[in-house]
Amino acid sequence: MNKKLIMLVAAFTLVLTLAACNDTENNTNDDPNENGEPTYEMQATSSNLKDNDVCYQIFPISFADSDGDGYGDIQGIIDNVDYLVNTLEVDCIWLNPINPSPSYHKYDVVDYYDIDSRFGSIQEFITLVDTLNDHGVDVLMDFVINHTSYQHPWFEASRDPEHEDHDQYKDYYVWNDFNENEDDYPTQTGWYYHGPRDAHYFASFWDQMPELNFDNPDVRQEIKDISTFWLEDVGVDGFRIDAARHIYDQKEVPSGTDYREKNIEWFVEFNDHIKSVDENAIMLSEIWINSSRVIANYLEGMDTTFNFQNAENLIAAVGSTQAGDVVSDLVEARGHYGEVREDFVDSIFLSNHDQNRVMGAFSENENKARVAANILFTLPGTSWIYYGEELGMNGTNHPGRDEDVRQPFKWSASSSYNPEGGHTGISDWNAHNTSLDGVEEQLSDTDSLLNHYLELIQLKKGDSVLTNGTLEDTETYDGDVMAYLRSEGDTTYLVIHHLGNAASDITHALESYSIIYSSNDVTESDGAFTMQGQSSLVIDVSGEDTYLE
Repeated sequence: MNKKLIMLVAAFTLVLTLAACNDTENNTNDDPNENGEPTYEMQATSSNLKDNDVCYQIFPISFADSDGDGYGDIQGIIDNVDYLVNTLEVDCIWLNPINPSPSYHKYDVVDYYDIDSRFGSIQEFITLVDTLNDHGVDVLMDFVINHTSYQHPWFEASRDPEHEDHDQYKDYYVWNDFNENEDDYPTQTGWYYHGPRDAHYFASFWDQMPELNFDNPDVRQEIKDISTFWLEDVGVDGFRIDAARHIYDQKEVPSGTDYREKNIEWFVEFNDHIKSVDENAIMLSEIWINSSRVIANYLEGMDTTFNFQNAENLIAAVGSTQAGDVVSDLVEARGHYGEVREDFVDSIFLSNHDQNRVMGAFSENENKARVAANILFTLPGTSWIYYGEELGMNGTNHPGRDEDVRQPFKWSASSSYNPEGGHTGISDWNAHNTSLDGVEEQLSDTDSLLNHYLELIQLKKGDSVLTNGTLEDTETYDGDVMAYLRSEGDTTYLVIHHLGNAASDITHALESYSIIYSSNDVTESDGAFTMQGQSSLVIDVSGEDTYLE
C-alpha cells in the first residue's frame, strides 16, 4: 500500500490538539435500512488467512534489541527478518501493543496514532511492514479498543468537568452515578468512583484502563478512523483485537441486556468497515471463553479467533498423559464454526503472553513439549507459535505477575540482540532461560527443539492433507493414545500421538499403509507399532476401513 507521510503528519496534529473528529466517514457498504440506519453485512474471510499458515507472536520489548539499551525494538525485528522469513518461514506475525503507553506491556494506550518511542519510530514500523510484506508475510498489530489508558487525553477530558474539552469527551467512556439505576446492576465490581465528576467509571481489568463507550457513535467512528490510518497509511495487514468479548461487558450493562449480541453487532459493523478499506485485511480476535457455540456467533464479525479451549485441552492432555477430549471437542467446535461461516479459519496455539509457557506447564519436560508441538502442527487451522516456544523458553504466569512468561528472547549466548530484562520492566532471566541454548546454538544441533519445530513446519506446509484435510476422531483403546483422521479426496492419514512416558505397542488392523512422519524411531511388527513415550506417527491409510485395535 502507498505510504502517505503527509497524512501521517496530519494525523499526529489532530491527536496532539485533540481536534474533534466530526467528519463522517462514508463506508461504501453502509446502505440505510427503512429507518435510515446504516446496515452492515458479514464479510467473507480474508483470502490472506489460510489453514496452512504458520504464524508467530512477538512481544516486542522482549524480542530483539538493536541499540543495546536492553529493550527489544522494531529495528531489532527488522535486523532479524531472516529468522522469521527463511528459518521459520512464517506467513504472518502478530505484535503485542506498540502504541505509546505508560506500562511495559502497552495494553493501556495513550495515543492510537503513534509508536511508543521505546520501540522506535513510525517510519521504522513502516519499514518493518514493507520488508515483511515483500517476503509475503502479513503483519497484524494488537488493537486495544476495549479500553484506553487512564492517561489518555480522551479520559483526561472525560473525567474532569473543568476540562476545556469535557463536553466533547464526557461520553467517550462508560460512566454511571447510580443515583436512579443502582438496582439495575447486580454488582458494582469493576466500577471506580471518581470524585471530580462525582460518578463511577467502568474498568473491568484495572482501574487504570477505563472502558470506552461503544454506545457513543463518535467512539465507533474514532475506532474506524484509527483502523483506516493503520491499514491505509501505514500498511498493516490486519488486527488482533484484544479482549473482544468485553467491548460490552456483562458488568457494565444493566441486568437483562444482551451484551453478547451487542458485541457481535459491533464487530459485524467494524469488520464491514475494515474490509471496505482493504478487502484482504485480517480480523483476529481474543475471545477467551470455552464455549465454541458462543465463539461461533462472533465469527459473524471476524475472520478467526484464538481457540483457547483447544489449547487448554491439549496442554492438559499432554501434561496428564491422557488424551481426553482434545479431538472430539475440536471436531464439535469446527462444526459450530461451520454453521456460521463455511469459510472459517481456526487459529490454534499452545500458549501466549497471558498463559504458562509450554515448558513451564510441563515442568521443563522437553519430550512433552515436542509431542504437544506434534499435535499442534497435525491439527487443522493456522498454527501460532509464541516467541521462544520453539526454543523451549520457560515461564509461569503467577497471579499479578506475568513478566515471567514474557522474558527476553535468546538469539545466542553472546548475541548483541538479546534484550537484557530486569530494568526493562521484564523480569530477569529465570534459571532455565539463562542456561537455554539460543537460536544460533540450536540451529547447529540437529536434535534441538528448534530443529524439531522446523521439521514440523515443513511437514505441515508440504502436505495438503494436513492443511486442507477434514478432521475426524477415531476410537482408541488406551487412554494415553490420541488418534484422529485427516482426509482430503481419496487420501486419508491416521495420526497417532502416544502421550505416555514409556514405550508402548499400538496395535492396528492395517493391511496396506505407509509412514509419512515419525517423531521417533518406530519398530514395526505384525499388527503393531512400538512407539516411544511422547512420540507421534502420521500414516497414509488410504483405502483402509479399520484402523486401531
